[in-house]
Amino acid sequence: MIAFRLTDKNRSALLAGARDLGVLSFILCASGRLGPDSQGTRGLADRIDIDLDLRGSTARADRHTNESLIWHRSKPGVGDTITIEVIEADQADEPARRRSKSLDRSLLLPMRRRHARRRRGPYKRRHVMYPVQYND
Repeated sequence: MIAFRLTDKNRSALLAGARDLGVLSFILCASGRLGPDSQGTRGLADRIDIDLDLRGSTARADRHTNESLIWHRSKPGVGDTITIEVIEADQADEPARRRSKSLDRSLLLPMRRRHARRRRGPYKRRHVMYPVQYND
């Protein structure tokens, strides 16, 4: 299986991967005032925010049992060294957090219903049928 080996200054090597993964991602994102001519981003005009995220999603035959897996989340600083290796491995470390995707989807239906009610607005009778009167 494909796995990522993450090494940073704060911890020993972490091996992220699983036999039933469909997605494995490593995200390093910096936002805020990154350069001298930058105005920064909304809410981060005077500072820099750096996030590291190592996560994945399973792709099982029964899609209702799929999970989102998180191995590592941190906020590295300027000057930190982070090493990520893409390797072939037989085993990997257990994720720090698991979350069922079916639970996430079950929360969507009430949100969709609420959104549909807002979009429709108040109930209005669009077609009015009047009884037909015949004059004999």
